[in-house]
This record gives sequence, structure tokens and C-alpha cells, in this order.
Amino acid sequence: MNLEDNIRFLARTPLLAVAGKEPLRLLAFSAERVELNEGDILFGRGEAATGGYALIKGRIRLTPAGAPERIVGPGTLIGETALLIETLRPCDAYAVEPSQLLGIPRQLFMRMLDEFPTIAAAMRTKMISRLKTQVSELERIDARLDIPELRRD
Repeated sequence: MNLEDNIRFLARTPLLAVAGKEPLRLLAFSAERVELNEGDILFGRGEAATGGYALIKGRIRLTPAGAPERIVGPGTLIGETALLIETLRPCDAYAVEPSQLLGIPRQLFMRMLDEFPTIAAAMRTKMISRLKTQVSELERIDARLDIPELRRD
């Protein structure tokens, strides 16, 4: 893939879609290309997370502790939280098949936000909307479970 292909790909990633071509050019130009073979480990649970990964091709298995594993495919932004804050990886991630990713270091992502502040506001709005949806889903689950010990009365 060339630079223009990477820009188009990043533009299809939900969080990054609000960025626009020039900010994505910065990310695509400076991101690290990562190639994995089937079974290769992308990162392990508990490792310091220094950024995120945009999955271009292939599939990655995510195995968090105490939660069901997930397999994600192209267009997934893995480690989104690590783009914004220092954190530890909450799961193991390894390739289910040969995969290609773009590694986006936190420093690079923050530079993009500094250079294009309107994007930061758009991403904030998008993330708040997603969090509200997740909270609503959790409240629905809580109401269905109706476990007395979990009530907030």
C-alpha cells in the first residue's frame, strides 16, 4: 500500500473518519507498518501501551481477562484509549492470519490533535456519544439482572 492508500484506509476507521485528509496524511506518513504472520503476537496483556494500531488486512484475536475473546478485522482501531492516555494493554492480541497494521504512536496522534485542534473537538464529541451509548446499554443490562447487591438505591 502507498501513502494515499493508507490515508483512504485511515479515513474509513470510525474514530479517525472525522479527521480529514491532511491530518490523516500526517498519521499515514509517520505511522509504523506492522506485518504479522499467523500466530504472531501484536502485544500482551499488561504491557505498557504506547499507541494504537489500525488493522489494514487480516484478523486479530483479542483475549481480555475475564471477558469473551473477540476477533477483529480490517477497519478496526486497536488500542484507541492508548492513543490518548498512558495505560496498560487489557488483553493479549495476536494474528489469526497474516495481517498488516499501521502502528500509531501516542506522540504522533497527540501531535495531530495539536496541529489540527478542530479534530480534537470532533473526536471528543464522537467519543462522548459512544460512551453515552455504552452507559445506556449497561443500565439496561443492570435493570434486567436486578441483583439487589448492585442496586444504587
